[in-house]
Amino acid sequence: MANIAGTANADTLDGTAQNDVIDGLGADDVIRTAGGLDTVHGGDGNDRIGANYFDGFSGTLYGDAGNDLILATAYRGATTVSGGSGDDRLYLGFYSSYSANTLTGTGGEGNDLVVLGSAGTVDLGAGDDRFISQAGSAQTVTLGAGRDEVVLGFRGLGSTDLSTTTTFDFGSGTSNLTITDFKPGEDRMTFNLKQAWSAASANPFADGYWRLEQRGADAVLEYDTTYGSGLAASYTDYITFKNLDATLLTAADLDGFDPHGALPTGKVITGTAASEGGPSDLMLRAAGLVGSNGADKIYGNGGNDDLFGRGGNDALIGGSGDDNLFGGLGIDVLQGGTGNDYLEAGSENDRAYGGAGNDTLVGVLADGHTALIDGGSGADTLFGAGGRDILLGGTGNDRIDGGLGNDALYGGQGADTFVFSTAPGPANIDSMADFSSPLGDRLSLKASAFAGIGAVGALSADAFYAAAGASAAHDANDRIIYDTASGTLRFDADGTGTAAAITLAVLKGAPLLAATDLLVF
Repeated sequence: MANIAGTANADTLDGTAQNDVIDGLGADDVIRTAGGLDTVHGGDGNDRIGANYFDGFSGTLYGDAGNDLILATAYRGATTVSGGSGDDRLYLGFYSSYSANTLTGTGGEGNDLVVLGSAGTVDLGAGDDRFISQAGSAQTVTLGAGRDEVVLGFRGLGSTDLSTTTTFDFGSGTSNLTITDFKPGEDRMTFNLKQAWSAASANPFADGYWRLEQRGADAVLEYDTTYGSGLAASYTDYITFKNLDATLLTAADLDGFDPHGALPTGKVITGTAASEGGPSDLMLRAAGLVGSNGADKIYGNGGNDDLFGRGGNDALIGGSGDDNLFGGLGIDVLQGGTGNDYLEAGSENDRAYGGAGNDTLVGVLADGHTALIDGGSGADTLFGAGGRDILLGGTGNDRIDGGLGNDALYGGQGADTFVFSTAPGPANIDSMADFSSPLGDRLSLKASAFAGIGAVGALSADAFYAAAGASAAHDANDRIIYDTASGTLRFDADGTGTAAAITLAVLKGAPLLAATDLLVF
């Protein structure tokens, strides 16, 4: 079991394959699991919490206070997700098709968005919330207090190019949803924009594709599984409204479709390229755009978007605004565009380009793969995570952390900080192509990863030793050894003691390096 704690500052915390307890504490943290039965608390701040793709995660994720983004898109076993207070966004279950999985999600206080792509149970809690069903499996949702919206049929986008397409099909329309506390006149349903009913009628109730019936205490919306085939009608459950009188449901509750046969009011099913997918631009942006298992091309364009590639070799383009892009499986290309974006490469040889703005970019999470991470302009934060990554800071004063793996680090223009947050070892040696002390570049070492490095702050001058050909400590106080001939940088936990020096990086061209260039955090 590993206990991992953040600080009062913005931290990036990665779990282990063990059963972890992770607490982000204060500020806006990035927390990612790595398998095991974990318990994660975001703490205060607007946190990003993720159960990584097919990492075997199960456990509990708590957003706590703040406007959090929580992803449990790949989980195995019993999983519980709670947004806590604040306006949270929960994306749940896009990859989980294992019959033993159980998922429980709670929005908590605030105006939350919950997107569920697998079977599960969701309680939206208080606030004006939005629930989006993206699966044909059994789901149960409790809306709670507030004016809530339930959206059905908003599913994978296939190979759709959202920058040019003007008509959209957001899924098959099939579902098996139970709503425990729908409030007519207050809550409302939104259905996918293109259904399989006849073009001769604009209302699926009018031509018999849907029907609403009272079944005991419940109102049940059904659809005809043989519709359009010429066979006798065969109805199956679509939505169950628990403890609700069916006569109370009107067109205003059912997305403009009158359950008593009248034509809908104001339903439009075609959009424009400018609105990115139809008349309800807010729906697309607020919900996020989720790809399929194929090769998708997904544009966010304007606004603050959440884009998910899922499977396949995808292209995700955030456009303007502060976007969140997640590659998923496959070899993906992520482009943040303008704005302060968050880009997370998936599980293979992805490429991520931050573009303009102060971006955060995270590399692949699996060994044996290489991600190209390019911050672009702005003061960016780059994390290599696992794998052999190539990290390019670009212009601006960047913070670059290779993480695990033998990474290639390029600061680019600006006074950059190269971070070493994981313990050194033969499989964790980074190369640095353009370190320049005169231009303000610095090295920052995490105290918990370098036992005996000394107090937090500037590295003690006594702990630094530099000389041509230096490969070991010169005295008992030395911790960082720099070979001024080869540019090899080593760490020695006990100076001239019994422990051998370990290579942590190679500075190409053997640039000038002094104790004043190193910091401990």
